[in-house]
Amino acid sequence: MAITLKDLPWVNTLERLRTRIIYSAIIWLLFTLAAWLVTRPVMEYLVSMPGGPGELVFTTPPEAFTSRLKLAAVLGGAVSVPFVLWQLRAAFIPLLKPPDQRLSLWFILFASLLFYAGLAFSVFAVMPVALRFLLGFAGTELQPLIRAASYIQFVIFFCLPFAVVFQMPVIVFFLARIGILTAEAMRRSRRVAIFVIAVVAAVLTPADVFSMILMAIPMLVLYELSILLAQWASRAGAPSSERQ
Repeated sequence: MAITLKDLPWVNTLERLRTRIIYSAIIWLLFTLAAWLVTRPVMEYLVSMPGGPGELVFTTPPEAFTSRLKLAAVLGGAVSVPFVLWQLRAAFIPLLKPPDQRLSLWFILFASLLFYAGLAFSVFAVMPVALRFLLGFAGTELQPLIRAASYIQFVIFFCLPFAVVFQMPVIVFFLARIGILTAEAMRRSRRVAIFVIAVVAAVLTPADVFSMILMAIPMLVLYELSILLAQWASRAGAPSSERQ
């Protein structure tokens, strides 16, 4: 009996993945179109938020449109995160064992919640402090004249790293589940982790100490939470004889 490419498991997985990627792109596009309706109030908040510039300017005719379009695309992508994760789960679920299939539902839930928590923390807690610090260098002799495109780009590249960093517990749980990382190794590396967290906080925030602390504290909390999750994942993934 001849074996065709379609009979190979990895080919079927790639076909499912391709289909789910197309579905994800459609979902992102639909949410982007819907997000266009709220770009004006969102932009108004970003401009008038505590520490914000107060007003923006544009120097080319299409800049106002392209800035709102970029903001709509990012908002649409943020809203579509749980739906995209669901599509990825659907692509790989035939390869998962029944316990892992149920666990993947919790993965989607917590990954989405942590993603939104990171965005909310960056927008409402850290960015006002960072903007107040950066714009404070102008003093009384300089007046800010910030382009809309530059400001939207700043907001995007400022907030997205927070959303990614907040995925630490989910990533650690996955690595511990497959045996790559252990809670004991994370405990031994705590000092190194604190140093790395301090460096990351310094890179992702302006050079003032207060905003660095605002970034470092939740990362330290997430690291300690990740240790507990790694310990639980190792026990859950171990055979029953080893857990006794």
